[in-house]
Amino acid sequence: MQTYLYQDLYELEDTHWWHIAKRRTCLQLLRKFVRTVKPHILDIGCGTGKNVETFGELGTAWGVDISREAIEFCRKRGLSNICLEPAGRTGFEARAGTY
Repeated sequence: MQTYLYQDLYELEDTHWWHIAKRRTCLQLLRKFVRTVKPHILDIGCGTGKNVETFGELGTAWGVDISREAIEFCRKRGLSNICLEPAGRTGFEARAGTY
């Protein structure tokens, strides 16, 4: 993503219909198909972190992104389960345990 777009994404994720509908759909799918109580959820390419924040309602949510700017916005949201890493090197299995 172009770095200048992260500010727009951060500002619009709470109010824009597209982001709201996308999160609502993801939550419905997670509730329908994930049978684990308090699941561990990994958002690869988490952007500015609104999905990680929302998925935390279901269990423990982590986010990973390769953009330093994206991670800075996640931190601005107060998220701590965020990693600046490529998706293939997250070590998520070790962090989450069994799931």
